[in-house]
Amino acid sequence: MLSREQLQDLSEAIKTVSESGTGFVPRSDVQTGLKVLGIDVPGYKMRELLDQHFGNDAQIEVDRFAKLFDTLEAQRNEEANRWKQQTKQVSGAYQTHSSKQENVQHTIRVEEEVAFSNWINSNLSDDADLKRLLPVNPQGGELYTKVQDGLVICKLINLAVPGTIDERAINKKNLNTYTKLENLTLALMSSQAIGCNIINIDNIDLSKGTAHLVLGLLWQIIRIGLFNQIDLQHCPGLFRLLRDGETLDDLRRLSPEEILMRWVNYHLERAGIQRRLHNFTSDITDSEIYTHLLHQIAPNGYGVTLAPLGVQGNVPRGWSDVG
Repeated sequence: MLSREQLQDLSEAIKTVSESGTGFVPRSDVQTGLKVLGIDVPGYKMRELLDQHFGNDAQIEVDRFAKLFDTLEAQRNEEANRWKQQTKQVSGAYQTHSSKQENVQHTIRVEEEVAFSNWINSNLSDDADLKRLLPVNPQGGELYTKVQDGLVICKLINLAVPGTIDERAINKKNLNTYTKLENLTLALMSSQAIGCNIINIDNIDLSKGTAHLVLGLLWQIIRIGLFNQIDLQHCPGLFRLLRDGETLDDLRRLSPEEILMRWVNYHLERAGIQRRLHNFTSDITDSEIYTHLLHQIAPNGYGVTLAPLGVQGNVPRGWSDVG
C-alpha cells in the first residue's frame, strides 16, 4: 500500500493518478512511476515485469501498481537485510603496512570490504563483460584481486556517471599486464574527471590490490554515483524542500549534499525533533539523527522504533539502527 506522500509523488509525475489513490498508471509510465518511488528497474527487466504482472493491459490501476511496488520493495529489503547480516557476521578491522612509507599502518574495516563487494555484485551482476569476475566473495579479500585488471572499476565509474568512459576504450579480452595497467590508468583518469581525489594512488597500487587505496577509490566512486541521483529528475518529490520565497531554480543550485541535508532536516522537523543536521561527520556519529529519521520515514508496520536511543554507546546504537 502506498503512503500519502508516495501517492503525492506519483501524482506529480503521472497525471492520470490522483493524490487519493484513484486513477491508473499507463503501461508506458510504470517504469517512471517505480523510479519516482525509489525503485530503478532496467529496461529489459521492466518488460519482463510488465508481461508477468499485467499481461497486455495498457492501463494499470493504482492498487495493482502498488502491489508490484510492494513486491519489488520487499525484494530490495530482503537483499538489504542479507547485506546487513553478512556485514554483522564479519565485523572487525585489521592493520596493513604501507608499501610507500615506513612504519605507517592503515586500518581496514571488514564491513567496508563486505559492503563494497555486495554493491558491486548487486549493481554489475548483469554485465556480460564481468561474468568471469562476478560475483565477488565478500569475505577473504577477494575484492582486491577482482579489481586488479581495471575492468570492474571502469564499469563502476560508468554506473556512477554514465558515459564517462567510452566502452570501446576498455580492454576486455585476453588481458595481459600491459592492457590491465592501461585499464587501471583509464580508470584513474576517469575517476578524477568525475570528482575523485586520486592523490597518492597510481595504477601499480591498484594492480597490487593495495587495500586502503582500493577501498578509498571505490568509496569515492560509489558516493558520487549515489549523490548524482539526488536531484529533481530522479526525485521529483524534492520540491517539498522549497522554503518560503524559493523557486525550483534555487533548489537546482544546491549541491547534492545540501539537498540531502535539507531532506533530513525536513523529516526531523515533521517528526517534531528539535535537533538538526549540519554536517555528515560529527552530527551523525551518535546515530540519534538516523534513529529519528528512520522512524519518521519507515512505512507503518515495519517495526521501526526509537528503541536504539536507549542503547548506550555510539557503535552499539548504530548497529541497533541497521538491525
